[in-house]
Amino acid sequence: MLQLSKIAPFVLFVLMAQTACTNKTGTGGIGESDPAQSQPEASLGNATFSAVIDGIAVSGGAIDGLQQNNVAHLVPKDDGSASTLRLWLFDTKTPDDQNFKHSLRIEVPGKVGANERVHLSTHIILSQDHSGSYYSDNGSVTILTLSATRVTGTFSGKFRNSPDTPNVKPQITVTDGKFDLPMATNKLYPM
Repeated sequence: MLQLSKIAPFVLFVLMAQTACTNKTGTGGIGESDPAQSQPEASLGNATFSAVIDGIAVSGGAIDGLQQNNVAHLVPKDDGSASTLRLWLFDTKTPDDQNFKHSLRIEVPGKVGANERVHLSTHIILSQDHSGSYYSDNGSVTILTLSATRVTGTFSGKFRNSPDTPNVKPQITVTDGKFDLPMATNKLYPM
């Protein structure tokens, strides 16, 4: 009986840990299995974006398993004011592909309409060991439609290189930007 009282807390801990790690209710909590995360494009629908970045046509739309790339997030603000719409566009063609050449980050108020003088950023892989980071304080983003499941819009801007990015063109231009993205179903917001 003495040995059972010593081992009982350990057995209880193992059972609790196993239950927490195998809960399959699908609500997306910690330790729960969520089929939407294993096949993001099948559950969210298609994602597309295109733009001309400094004269080069760029497009993408593959959604990664964590729903960070090529999906839209409505991120609530701590003060309860209107949410921010956050997009992180990658020119990947297959899910979870880390070999992107271009990425663009867009953050605007979560509402339909034009947004002028928006802060945008883009990251361009120039070679295997060199990349360029560019920022714009005067970008233009127009949200054309916004629903609980999708967002569409346009974007453009002139970008200057970041001070921490030497040996790159000092400025690039993004034109003809378009996106049609699903809204993420998880609450794991891209930073």
